[in-house]
Amino acid sequence: MRNLLVEIGVEDLPASQCKDIYNQMMDFLPKILSEYRLVYKDIDYILTNRRIGFILNNVNEYQERSFIEKKGPPVNKAFDVNGNVTNELVGFLKNVGIDLNSFNRDISIEQIEGLEIKRIGDKEYIFYKLEQESKNIKDILPDIVNKFISSFRFEKTMYWYDKKVRFIRPIRWIVVMLDNESIEFDILNLKTSNSTYGHRIFSNKVLRIRDVSKYTEILREAGVIIFADERRNIILDSISKYELKNDLKAVIYDEFLDLLVYMYEYPVLVDSNFNEDYLDLPDEIIINVLINQQKFIPLKKGDNIINSFLVFKEGIVEDKEILSYNYRKVVEARFRDSLHLLEEDEKVPLASRVPKLKNISFYEKLGSLYDKTMRIKNIAIYLSDLLIEDARIKDSIIKAAHLCKADRDTKIVFEFPNLQGVIGRYIALRQGEDQIVANAIYEHYLPDSLENPKFPSDYPGIIVGIADRIDTLIAFYSIGFRISGSKDPFGLKRTFAQLILLLHNFRLPINLESIFRYSYNLLKDKNYSDKIEVTVPFSTIIRDLKEFFFNRVEDNLKLESYRYDFIRSVLHILFCRYKQGIEILEFINDIFNKDDETLKNVALLSKRLKNIIFNDYFRNIKVKSEFDSDFDSDSDSIFKYLYRKYNNIDIIDYPENLDFIKIDKQLFDNNTEFELINFVENNKELYLSNISKGKYEEAFEFIKNLAKYVDNYFTNVMIMVEDKQKRLNRILTLYYVFLLTTKFADFSQLSFK
Repeated sequence: MRNLLVEIGVEDLPASQCKDIYNQMMDFLPKILSEYRLVYKDIDYILTNRRIGFILNNVNEYQERSFIEKKGPPVNKAFDVNGNVTNELVGFLKNVGIDLNSFNRDISIEQIEGLEIKRIGDKEYIFYKLEQESKNIKDILPDIVNKFISSFRFEKTMYWYDKKVRFIRPIRWIVVMLDNESIEFDILNLKTSNSTYGHRIFSNKVLRIRDVSKYTEILREAGVIIFADERRNIILDSISKYELKNDLKAVIYDEFLDLLVYMYEYPVLVDSNFNEDYLDLPDEIIINVLINQQKFIPLKKGDNIINSFLVFKEGIVEDKEILSYNYRKVVEARFRDSLHLLEEDEKVPLASRVPKLKNISFYEKLGSLYDKTMRIKNIAIYLSDLLIEDARIKDSIIKAAHLCKADRDTKIVFEFPNLQGVIGRYIALRQGEDQIVANAIYEHYLPDSLENPKFPSDYPGIIVGIADRIDTLIAFYSIGFRISGSKDPFGLKRTFAQLILLLHNFRLPINLESIFRYSYNLLKDKNYSDKIEVTVPFSTIIRDLKEFFFNRVEDNLKLESYRYDFIRSVLHILFCRYKQGIEILEFINDIFNKDDETLKNVALLSKRLKNIIFNDYFRNIKVKSEFDSDFDSDSDSIFKYLYRKYNNIDIIDYPENLDFIKIDKQLFDNNTEFELINFVENNKELYLSNISKGKYEEAFEFIKNLAKYVDNYFTNVMIMVEDKQKRLNRILTLYYVFLLTTKFADFSQLSFK
């Protein structure tokens, strides 16, 4: 057993990409080692801003034994009736390197090394088992190292000696060692060796590694901690000790911590402070300057930002006071600039900035930010009319929508783009705007995270946030962009996911399809979007958005421990009436826990209806698949609400109105037909009213009784009769009943053992 070291020395790596490099390495390196049949104990991954590599501990010197098995012809085709070898067998043997002429005529197949007969099913086949050569690890190291380097994937790459050879940064040295032996070979215009380099500032000289076991300590003495986890622990331990000693709390999050881990090869903590007067700046500006611009760590006393901060630097701290003073000067200069910009921006009323948004492009093909603001405002008014009765709240929503992007015209947001909304709220309050409006200017960007979301505190922030996201989605979709796999350059997947979070958190009774259509029509209205050329039909857009919605909502609700089939039964309702869909889902869950037999009976009957209508009947008629299209005949056009595939789930298009179905009672010739349709007509309005009022117990009672009538219908009425008019009329009756039940839920989606 030996220890293998591979170190790729590079020019400074961008710290922001190092976490991804580390994850890539952890993903593909074990696969490469497996491919080359290396047996080892474990892997230590090496990654700093100057070196990428790994140590294989206790690796076998030779590849693991391996066999390749090749299947030949069946025995009955390998030999003729006289037992002679056929050309098919000769060809197979030649292919695996065996010449029959070199063997005695009397030798059997089993006596030839590597050949055997195996039975598969009821046939016997000739097999050849070939042992692969077990090479010494030294012989395959050039291939392993080359594959290791070429397996990384980067958004941007560089070349340094050959345009065909690219990497994230130029490679300057490569170390390859087995224990105390340097393995030398030529690669990428370099020769591998046992020579590495110490810390770029404190010990930038050639270091000879005499043994892999000494590598870590040699580099540590030269100012380099090679393992990311060790640097992470040093950073966290230093912060923790400072917090404990000074009764303070550092403002640090995972992404920022990852950045610090890869910014330094030997991180050391220094503390500093700034003039208290700058605490008058909004906390977000202070944090933004310290973290995003300077990569310093803000500190809090309780919930309040204080005028102290922490800095990590490379290597040894020789004069802490001078360092602290220099950091203070840098930070205060930034704060002075921010304060000046903020004071200048406050002089201009936010409302007067709105027309200036005409000079800021939203997107090249989607007009200006002013156009977008006006569309947001219109969608917000539309939503307010649906959801809000209080006139004062409506006024606040409209004003917040009008001002929501105004801070994009400020100099401070130009300097700190990630503070849009924060600055708008701050300036609005300084200019005497109502708190509820000012909060909405900031909160309409919430939730800002999908993992640990924060939500708006009041209706203006909620409504404007929904309006903004709806406009973004429909605008980009209307010109041909869409959510597609992992590619999402405009953040549409995130935008829709945030919209779904808002719907779910606030249980809003919103019909997404209606609002999407309203937004789409605004884009086509030249008063709001004079430079936009809508190229995608709404039917295509709504189908794509439903696809994503159903998939995302199902995944979200599964995390809340709802059964997948219960979720699918209400997906069509969730898209059109989210609040009601969630309430019905909870009701179905409760019914299942109390009376699963009743629910099972309803589900079985619903499946039977679905099979007769959609399988037995529809497969015999031609139906176009386009949305909002006419069918090939008058009778076929009745079946406008069809199941469509969304993520391979059959989901019915929500039937808003059932008046399109006309049932001819004159074609009835059985009392059972009258009993069913009379029950429906006498109870339908109350049933629908109960659903709209949230009286789900009463609505489900109707469905239970309806199930009995339908069961009786199946017993006493022949559906597929010869008379085409009667057959269609009976199918229509069942279709009407089925669609009526889907107003509550699509019970045919439920699964029971």
